[in-house]
Amino acid sequence: MKTFLIILFTFINVNYSAAQENQTTKKGNYFTPKPGDYYKNVIRPWSYQYIPSSKKETYKSIEKIGEIIFFRTEPIYDNVAKKYWKPDISYDVYTPADFKTLSILSDSIRLQSSCDSINTGGDIQFVGNFILVNSTSCVNCSSSSKIDYCRLLVKKFLSEAEIKNANNWNAIIRSLPINKGYFRP
Repeated sequence: MKTFLIILFTFINVNYSAAQENQTTKKGNYFTPKPGDYYKNVIRPWSYQYIPSSKKETYKSIEKIGEIIFFRTEPIYDNVAKKYWKPDISYDVYTPADFKTLSILSDSIRLQSSCDSINTGGDIQFVGNFILVNSTSCVNCSSSSKIDYCRLLVKKFLSEAEIKNANNWNAIIRSLPINKGYFRP
């Protein structure tokens, strides 16, 4: 009888362990793909859309030349919410300008945001002589598991852009390492 109980408990323990292992396996393995899959799974699914300003828009006399949206075209599985979603983030693009003024804009966006800290907008990025400001109070970068899927990749994309002529915005966006696309929220 004792041997039977040991065999039964061993069988239950092995099945329980196997079931737990299957539950904790992450779908998509977003940040830790196999070395050969990094480009295919992390970089390639991202695109950008640039929308030039149709009219002269300014913030305290600093000219906004357009908006650039970075977005993922393939969904990521959120283990906490148990659903797929697509992160995105947008930036207003300003001509070479006074950083102090745009910093005030960024701070006011952050202060007025009602989002949790990881999804708060107001980010500033520098590309050549241009300043990019995220003017939305909340961004769509963080999953329910509180992982930011946008900001580090956007920094990587912008840093890899060949900035031979820092005064030419069109040359900068043409040299982004991701494809041009059409954003659909």
